[in-house]
Amino acid sequence: GWRSNHGGWRANCTVERFHHPMVGDAACVRVLQSVRIPAGEELLVAYDHLPDLPDAVLPGWYRDLLNQRDENGYYAHLRHSPPRTVLDISSVAEAQRRVRVVQHGPWRVLWVGAVEQGMTYHGASRSIDPPPLMELVVGFDYQRTMVSSASALVGCFGARASEARRRPHGLLIGLGGGSCAAALHKLGCDVTVLEYDQAVLDAARIAHGLSFEVRPSAQEARCKDSEHAVGVGGASHRRPIVVHLADAAEAIRQSSGSFDFALLDAYDGNGDVPSHLQASSFVTNVGCALTANGFVLANLWNGSDAAKRAREHFSKNLQASVGKVFALQVEGHEENIILLSIKGQESSATGPSLEAVRALLQAAAAPGVDGCVEEALLARCMRSCAATISSLSGPWAGGTNNSAAV
Repeated sequence: GWRSNHGGWRANCTVERFHHPMVGDAACVRVLQSVRIPAGEELLVAYDHLPDLPDAVLPGWYRDLLNQRDENGYYAHLRHSPPRTVLDISSVAEAQRRVRVVQHGPWRVLWVGAVEQGMTYHGASRSIDPPPLMELVVGFDYQRTMVSSASALVGCFGARASEARRRPHGLLIGLGGGSCAAALHKLGCDVTVLEYDQAVLDAARIAHGLSFEVRPSAQEARCKDSEHAVGVGGASHRRPIVVHLADAAEAIRQSSGSFDFALLDAYDGNGDVPSHLQASSFVTNVGCALTANGFVLANLWNGSDAAKRAREHFSKNLQASVGKVFALQVEGHEENIILLSIKGQESSATGPSLEAVRALLQAAAAPGVDGCVEEALLARCMRSCAATISSLSGPWAGGTNNSAAV
């Protein structure tokens, strides 16, 4: 006989009927035509009958899968839990597109046009709509990679959290469903978001349950009342998440030296990064918006030759305008890549070494910090980043790989 584990959306094989000349009708595992499986990799299938089973007879391992607070759990609910549209409005920035929020079990997913732009995880509630937002759950694996790396590098996660003297200040380009903003705020960061679509703000507040304050001006000096110690949950007088309804390329010019880090994750309704947010002038302004030791984390598609050329071009812009560039792998998503660029104190050619950055990730995720399910997922992500991080800095941008630690 045969046995293959359920892989859900990660399945690389399918189960098919097969007529064996000796044993008759049987089932077999066939590798999907679109997949190339390296030697030693596990064969996984999708057991499509599971969502049709009554809850009382669901296997325990499948119940556990539904309870996972990551992409595996979401995609299991995508098949198992009937969709429910909780919001459907017109995009303000892209009038021809719809902004929708669709619920699958505990997950709520933001769609702009035909592109997923974010998702949030919610606790059970029959009387509250939206149900309580679970702030530390970052569902998309690439976004968890960005949040975990940022929180590790600014020292607001794990053992280093008690060392911080003030709340780090982060800038997010693009709000999405709000999970990144919510998690970073919960971990002890002041968060400012630049978002250009009023419909996305409405969706985040009404359907995703994100609490934030909208301010008219994008100019953002650090508030004195945020100069206090950080930790999971933050302080009682922490500043609310602040959102500016503005085009990032224009607004970023007003923010010189304001932010400890920036997360770049802005995509339009076609699933593309707007061209003006890839321009060297924009990257230069992002670098100017950072504090002396600030850093940028940028999510990029890396799944085609054209995408890899665009990634290399963007890497050069980052090193020229910000500092040394490192690549973070998204576990299980080889076609995504997160670029990390850290500002040098003297020039873009200086900055922390690869070993120093790896040590910070490892220290933040040291054994004993996995307090809850959500923190355990963040810590696991940090360990994965520490194991796979590589340097992209090179002579084409004037950088070196030999420098002092952070």
